[in-house]
Amino acid sequence: MDISRTSGRRPMSLKSREAITFYIFMAPIIIGLLVFIYIPTLASLIISFTSWSMLESPEFIGLANYVEIFSKDIHASASARATVIYSFGSVAWALIVSLSLALFLNRDKKGVGVFRTLYYLPSMIVAGAPTLLIFSWIFSERGFVNTLLWQLFRVDGPNYFRDMNWALPTIMFMSVWGLGGSFVIFMAGLKSVPDELYESASLDGANSLQRLWNITLPSISPVILFNIIMGLIGSFQAFTQSYALTKGGPADSTLLWVLHIYKQAFEYFRMGYASALAWLLFMVIMILTLIILNTSAKVVFYAGDQSGSTERF
Repeated sequence: MDISRTSGRRPMSLKSREAITFYIFMAPIIIGLLVFIYIPTLASLIISFTSWSMLESPEFIGLANYVEIFSKDIHASASARATVIYSFGSVAWALIVSLSLALFLNRDKKGVGVFRTLYYLPSMIVAGAPTLLIFSWIFSERGFVNTLLWQLFRVDGPNYFRDMNWALPTIMFMSVWGLGGSFVIFMAGLKSVPDELYESASLDGANSLQRLWNITLPSISPVILFNIIMGLIGSFQAFTQSYALTKGGPADSTLLWVLHIYKQAFEYFRMGYASALAWLLFMVIMILTLIILNTSAKVVFYAGDQSGSTERF
């Protein structure tokens, strides 16, 4: 007797069984995304329109938090200025140093692999307390840098973390600790440039600078664009250095935006206002990323792109 006919149920198709199996295996990821990302993100957007101290019920206040950011918060403008200077400065610094290292080490010589590993190794170590202690010793008033300045040039160096003119550049310089990631990406991009292009350019009489400008940089322009975008996104969210070393001082010169959010949320317990600051940061990052992507078409050349320059050397 056919059991499926007597029970009135059709056997489950292979496609349905595969779909059920897929959702069973994907359930932990989906639940994790909902619980830890999507629901908190939506909740923070709602909270940004309220006044909430976590000690009492939220009170809906509309756009008051956003209006306060632009009109009443005396720290917001200083924080925005410090964040913009830090972001663009650290990204430019990271691009120059990591690309220069990648170009220098992009050669097949004995011992180069050791140097590649040494340059990448620091990025594998979280920039936590040990790292910050090292940098605080290096740039302290009587640390390594000032000692070196005195012994070599008889110059008294400043107190880098207490001087308004030096605090932000010093924190910016500390971003060198995480250059290993962009360095490896640049190395991968350089390895993908065909050797035939360099050989053809050499036959045309191009020198090393001309090969760099007309072949190397256009060929790795997608990699440069990627590192710029990821660097800006990461630098706009910088927090650890300014929190651990300067607390935003002196005189708000290192009050980065995420540190300002942290203070509003966990020192002044203004969760609604902190959420508004966070959403404003998200909108700035998104708009800036879209602008970069939409304006990069003329300077970024992808594989198979026929619009690039074909001028001879």
